[in-house]
Amino acid sequence: MRPLSMQYSVTVGAPLEQVLAWCQSRESRRSWPGVTWVAKQGPGTLTYEVDMRTKGAKDATIMVEEHLRHAEEDENGYPYFETAQRWSWPTQDASTGWTTYRFVPVDGQTRIDYTMRLVLPGSVAGERLNLSLFGRAIERAAELYVERLGEHFSTAGVSTG
Repeated sequence: MRPLSMQYSVTVGAPLEQVLAWCQSRESRRSWPGVTWVAKQGPGTLTYEVDMRTKGAKDATIMVEEHLRHAEEDENGYPYFETAQRWSWPTQDASTGWTTYRFVPVDGQTRIDYTMRLVLPGSVAGERLNLSLFGRAIERAAELYVERLGEHFSTAGVSTG
């Protein structure tokens, strides 16, 4: 298994509370590339399908189960929340991921700092993943996700890192 770690940010012209609520919503997950449907399974649990068509792995529709924690404040008083995810392929191969969404007020706007850590399986359906290609594809999907989260609020600026 290979861990991936990535961080992306977007600044939006909307109040922090509104941005936080959007990022915790079921509808916001449609911003992830390839999402075909999203359902709320109960308090703090979302399930969604992702039509995964990318280099480095066989095409597949994966199921993501995501558990969202309640928002808290970090040491600087900025709100954030974390999630845990399980990505399941039809073959029962799986990945585990964790995300953090941090919300920082910046000059009357709100910056979303998104961090994702994902542990990828070495193979799916008995076929070895090309971890370099697949990892880059996941990183690009996460970058697009953050850009699209921001587009919901008419993006003021995007930075990646």
